[in-house]
Amino acid sequence: MEIIKGNVSEIKTLALGIGTTKGVDADTVAFAKRLSKRTGAVTANVEMAFDATVAAVYAMGICGKKAQARMKPADGNASFRNYLIDAVYRLDGDTLQRGAIYEMCE
Repeated sequence: MEIIKGNVSEIKTLALGIGTTKGVDADTVAFAKRLSKRTGAVTANVEMAFDATVAAVYAMGICGKKAQARMKPADGNASFRNYLIDAVYRLDGDTLQRGAIYEMCE
């Protein structure tokens, strides 16, 4: 899974090779959906902020566990940071789905 984050002007520039800045873009949601469908990437927008936040928390939890598992007795916080960055870099959608532990609340 690829994730594209940015305002609609930035994302349009990535998708189309051109873009304009015009403040708050009215067509953000429709454009994000089209880009996501075309590329298979996840596009985050304000309407999906809660879902994106939850996914980010799960991702950091999963990656933190992977980083901790790599720690050796002589390693310090810089090692943990590097292991965490590596885990985030290698994280894919399947691992996020399998590793997310959650409970649905109403």
